[in-house]
Amino acid sequence: MLKATILSVIILCIYSMSYGQDTIKQKKNEFIFSLNTPVDFTSLSFGIGYKRAVSKNKFLKINIPNLNYQETSGDYSSLNITGSLSVGFEFRHNLASKLILFHGPNIGYTYQYKKNKTTEPSSNYVSNQNSGNVSYTFGLQFKLNDNVSLSTQLSPNFFLRETKTQYPNYYYSNSTTTNKGFNLDNGVGAISVIFCF
Repeated sequence: MLKATILSVIILCIYSMSYGQDTIKQKKNEFIFSLNTPVDFTSLSFGIGYKRAVSKNKFLKINIPNLNYQETSGDYSSLNITGSLSVGFEFRHNLASKLILFHGPNIGYTYQYKKNKTTEPSSNYVSNQNSGNVSYTFGLQFKLNDNVSLSTQLSPNFFLRETKTQYPNYYYSNSTTTNKGFNLDNGVGAISVIFCF
């Protein structure tokens, strides 16, 4: 139910993005490549995004804010794959000729797959995690020229998460848990390169 509701809202927002663009005479498009700064620096994740102007200082955006793949092998092997999708609005305010403050709300979905295998059978498990979230992004964008900008941002995030864990050798330990909380959805921030066209 959580997945269906979130995906329906995301599809509606994407439809709104495509429908509302015809009324703008000068379209402004931006492609974003982001590096998320991790909290513990043991792994890096990146994101990509697209923004389109709907008015002078208002943008609709669609992002894949987090793509991450980690794998270890040996006596203890693990696989961790994470991906997320978000849509939202962005409002901009010029602070100087090349410096822009931006902020705006987002709604998103994250999927995470984990698999651990050790020499101890009771520690082997497979986990599937689905999260829905609402966040608000704050950031600064510096224009290097008309086509390229740099930005940094934070996205405080409220999430609702469901995790299903299966133990192949101890099926009676299988579990489904639901939790909610608050975090930053891009580690301790993100640094981005923006290409305008």
